[in-house]
Amino acid sequence: MERERLLALFSETPSRKSGDVFDFLTPDEHERARMAVASDRENVLKNFFKKWPRFYERLSLIVSPIIFTGLTARAFVKRAAMEEAILNIGSGPTNLGPNCVNVDLYPFPNVHALAQADRLPFKDGCFDAVVCDQMLEHVADPFGVSRELVRVLKPGGLVYAGVPFIFPLHPSPKDYARWSAEGLGTLFPGCAVLESGVSIGPTSALLTVMADWLALVFSFGIPPLRTGLRYFFMLVLFPFKYLDILIARIPGAEVIAAAVYVVAKKS
Repeated sequence: MERERLLALFSETPSRKSGDVFDFLTPDEHERARMAVASDRENVLKNFFKKWPRFYERLSLIVSPIIFTGLTARAFVKRAAMEEAILNIGSGPTNLGPNCVNVDLYPFPNVHALAQADRLPFKDGCFDAVVCDQMLEHVADPFGVSRELVRVLKPGGLVYAGVPFIFPLHPSPKDYARWSAEGLGTLFPGCAVLESGVSIGPTSALLTVMADWLALVFSFGIPPLRTGLRYFFMLVLFPFKYLDILIARIPGAEVIAAAVYVVAKKS
């Protein structure tokens, strides 16, 4: 997004600017975020590879035993075809389009602003849509975050949220919660759910749990070995994820889906 358009959305002046990234975090918040990542070797490795978004995305497709079969964040943005601003909160290095404002705790490529999700530096009702994909499970107060997302959304604006349902723990850097599609819809006050469904299907749920189960059993309680084995079993099992192209569309798949999504409209 162009710098002038981005500046017009801010409700406060950033404490500092590093390159093209506006920084709204305090020094203490920076340190807590750094320590949270440093406490887990796997997170350190993930953040390292996120410096190269395209490589990281392709690597994830190969290593991961999951496949998105429902409405994705990228498909939502493309379908909405909005010319005004769209907030992508917890974006990581993902770039969903030229009108998206990417916000994260870490200065990955494509991030526009560093900010806390429950204290966004944006004006009331300044976004036409909000994307919150696979990040609510990583915040300690998802209700506070969802209220803040609704605050910055225009009346009549849309929110897309995707969250894990039946999925192993995956700190990034922390992991706190899980939701059903019905439960996810209750997170957004003043919004009516227009659509909900499976985003990652039952086969993906089975494979991720199986990879973790096998790693747990054969690591004999040794954490580094467990991590290595988990990735090994993911590689062994990942071809089966393509079964979800069919299975995720069977009625009732949402009961055992790996992840679900909702699209809601602010009244």
